[in-house]
Amino acid sequence: MNIKKIIQNLLLSTGLFLIASAGSAFAASTYAVTEATATVGTAQSYEIEYTIDSGLAANQQTWAEGDTLTLALPANYPEWSALTYTAEVDLDAANDGVTETQIDSGLGNGQYSTAGRTIQIKWGAVAGNWAGTTGSTVRILITAAASPTYILAPTTFTFAGTTAAADTNPSGTDTVTVSAAASTATVALSTNSVVGVAGATTITLSAVPFGLDTGDTIDITFPAYVDISALNATVPTGTFVSGGSAVFSCEDSSQTMTCTVASGTSPTSGTLIIGTTNGITTRYAGTTDITVFEMENGGVATADIAIVASATLTDGTAATSLTALAADASSVAIVGDSTGQVAVTLTFPTVLAATDTIKLTFPSNYNLATMTTPNNGVLAATIGLDNNVNVTVADQVVTITLTGAQAATLETILLEVNTITPLYADTAQNLAVLIEQNSAGAGGADVAASAANTGINTTLGVTTASAANASVTFANAVVNGEGTVTLLLSTGLDLAVSDTITMTMPAWINVPTGAILVTSENFDGVGTFTCAGVNGTSVVTCTATGAITAGSGKNIVMTATTDFTAMYAHTSTASDITDLAVNDFSNSLKDISADTSVAVTTTTVGALTGTNVEPQSLISGVESKNTISFTTSTTIPNLGKIVVTYPTGWSVAGASGRTATDLSGLDGTWTATVSGQVVTFTQTGGTASTAGAKVLALSNGIMPPSANGVSGTYTITTQIAAGTNIETNAAVTADTITGASYSGDDSSSTTTTTTTTTPATTTTPATTTTTEVTTTTTTTTTDTTEPPIEPTTVETKTGEIITLTDLPATHWAKDVVEAMVKAGVVEGNADGTFKPDSSLNRAEASALLYRIMGLEEPTAPEMTPFSDVAITEWYAGYVSELKDREVVNGNPDGTYKPASEINRAEFLTLAMNLYSYLADDTTKAEVEALKVGPQTTAYTDLDTSAWYSSTVTAATEKGFIGGKTCGEGKCFDATASITRAESTQILFNMFGKMLQVEL
Repeated sequence: MNIKKIIQNLLLSTGLFLIASAGSAFAASTYAVTEATATVGTAQSYEIEYTIDSGLAANQQTWAEGDTLTLALPANYPEWSALTYTAEVDLDAANDGVTETQIDSGLGNGQYSTAGRTIQIKWGAVAGNWAGTTGSTVRILITAAASPTYILAPTTFTFAGTTAAADTNPSGTDTVTVSAAASTATVALSTNSVVGVAGATTITLSAVPFGLDTGDTIDITFPAYVDISALNATVPTGTFVSGGSAVFSCEDSSQTMTCTVASGTSPTSGTLIIGTTNGITTRYAGTTDITVFEMENGGVATADIAIVASATLTDGTAATSLTALAADASSVAIVGDSTGQVAVTLTFPTVLAATDTIKLTFPSNYNLATMTTPNNGVLAATIGLDNNVNVTVADQVVTITLTGAQAATLETILLEVNTITPLYADTAQNLAVLIEQNSAGAGGADVAASAANTGINTTLGVTTASAANASVTFANAVVNGEGTVTLLLSTGLDLAVSDTITMTMPAWINVPTGAILVTSENFDGVGTFTCAGVNGTSVVTCTATGAITAGSGKNIVMTATTDFTAMYAHTSTASDITDLAVNDFSNSLKDISADTSVAVTTTTVGALTGTNVEPQSLISGVESKNTISFTTSTTIPNLGKIVVTYPTGWSVAGASGRTATDLSGLDGTWTATVSGQVVTFTQTGGTASTAGAKVLALSNGIMPPSANGVSGTYTITTQIAAGTNIETNAAVTADTITGASYSGDDSSSTTTTTTTTTPATTTTPATTTTTEVTTTTTTTTTDTTEPPIEPTTVETKTGEIITLTDLPATHWAKDVVEAMVKAGVVEGNADGTFKPDSSLNRAEASALLYRIMGLEEPTAPEMTPFSDVAITEWYAGYVSELKDREVVNGNPDGTYKPASEINRAEFLTLAMNLYSYLADDTTKAEVEALKVGPQTTAYTDLDTSAWYSSTVTAATEKGFIGGKTCGEGKCFDATASITRAESTQILFNMFGKMLQVEL
């Protein structure tokens, strides 16, 4: 009970009424609602009382039979028909169950009736209770389910009626303070929580006291970061997704959205979806919740039904991508070039206002220092936006501040021309675009950002170094020539202290380690350059000691020492010096200017001194030790070569595969290969050979020409591993041949030519073809009496002494035959002869090839290997074993023709088959690669389309054969029958090392 009612009851109970003034009395009766407060939707009981004044008799209300007392409920309460209540008359004011009589419903006296929100009680005399005694009370008790439906200020209960004519009619009121229901709600933005993205808005309500009816509203005032300005244009509708039939129509007024029930009734709890149009969007990133959220009766602002004290609202987030975002800096992509303009294209995600900003952050290699404040106070058309702008530059950030509105449209921002310059080359560069809202108190909140206050990246493209236009010139272009080295180049920008110029010299230039004397330079500025070679590399670095002014046609002249020279001849004028770069020291040595292809002076071959080729024997046809000596002025690199060219007529084929001896000034192993008249010694193992005198020798394999007299000069050349010349002497002193070798037989008569037709067998790796070949053999005997042949005595590996009566010491193959007999690979005949110049037949060839394998003598085969090889023949075992190993394959008709002479092409093919059989996989692959490669041009008579051409090529490249001298060149003579000496030499060349045969 409120204070007013407490005082009234106290006065009634004591009978003490105060006189307000002379001649008038205090109110005749009291009208009271004992409950002072109520909450919308909260059911409670009410006690409503009318008490007759017990004060002065002259002012008492006197009731007569049939007089009426009425009570009208406020408009925000239900009608009487919706309530549960009772009425009573009490002879005193105390509701204590004493002297109380219930009033019944009806139209007669002493009864009550209702209509809408009004109840009428007719006065009646029943057992004296209706006498109108002062202090008696008429009481109405609402016992259940009474609750207001909205706030009504004031919420007034009104009393009225009629009494006796002389009395004052009852007239009074009492009020109840009504509060709105406390509901809860969340407002969720979906995709539209991101600036500029459309989406639905979801309102989830609970604890609403009862459903809203047509005309009722929900009012929500959104924080500034939510834009609802498009609601009136779109008029989205909302519906509850669970229960109820209400359909809402939503509009905006400033930041307040009002959704009115257009039809139906809503549930007391549920989810309201406000249409999927773009009526509600986000302006910028924000986190403020909703503080004004009201449900109102009939849309009346003061008629609140329920209030949400604080409704959680989804945080607004900045756009993390921008449509059509692109930056074009192609016109300023070269270091030092500021002649172009940078253009930035984007679609603004939302409408912007004055003071809002667009911030463009450039990577560190872009110089913005020369930018002014373009477009300040001028029309934005010059920059590409809707209104005027102010532009400021601080470090790498260009800030564009709007002075008017900017629509959410596609725009191209054009920055100032001739002011943005790349400082160094870089890749993967980005421009960061950050849009912030400063208007409407947003305080710089993000509109578009990849993270808090971080711009959205777009590619600026690659910036490239300016062309250095470099070249390097050697004043002395001869190998190992001393003199100055000049670097000529251009720089795109000024250099600062510690900036560098670096270049990687090619392998043919020897770069010194440590300081390199700078003789002169023509750069401007307070700084100079100090140059040095980087230890263990080919890099030369020149470092600025202070600021140096950019320019073209600048040079640095360095003094070349013996350590800064050409190491071998170089004929190209470009692409040899690589990675020349002018580097920005303070930015991780990024390139300012660069050249990937730097022209360099052509260098020429240096001169060897002290050159000599000294054969131990100058007798024609006699092999002997050859000593090669020379002096270099520069290093022969590791795995280098020494190339000796012998004059025409010298036989050098025997040098192939031999290892040089008597080394002086040379490290490692030097092995000879032969091509024509050229003997090439290639190093394996060891280290580089520094400048100085060199000596190496071949113990055998070189034979002077057959003609007496002065032979041509030699050539000695040093080379790197790739075959490029270092130094040379093309006129090494010639030697004079002093005598001829002896050849002939003991016959004193001339034998006429005998012509026979014999089957010649053509053997390929897979097949053997027999054709008819006519051979002519002419033996000429002169009447000159020659000295007798001194026999050759050989001790075999078994200790047996063999004398070869027809192998003179002067025969070209004497040493090889002797060594191969000693090793047990070849044998003499039973009569003590070897017949070195006699032809070899196919049976003998099989025996020679089998013995190379070092196996026990074969036994007779169980079955014949070929139709014309009887198992009882001495050679049957050899042929059978070789067939099993696919060394020999015979002829297409199943024969082998063991008695037929074997020609040079056939024998070489069988020998190479055996070589591949015995070789490891790497060597086999090497041989096969040689076969399919370019065919040899070493022989003037070789048909490169012949079946044996690839085998001849591989054997020549391996140094196994060297051909015969014919005219001014070499012949292979493929179809000629091979002699016993020739076959022995080929087997020695192929297998001598393997068999450890030493000359």
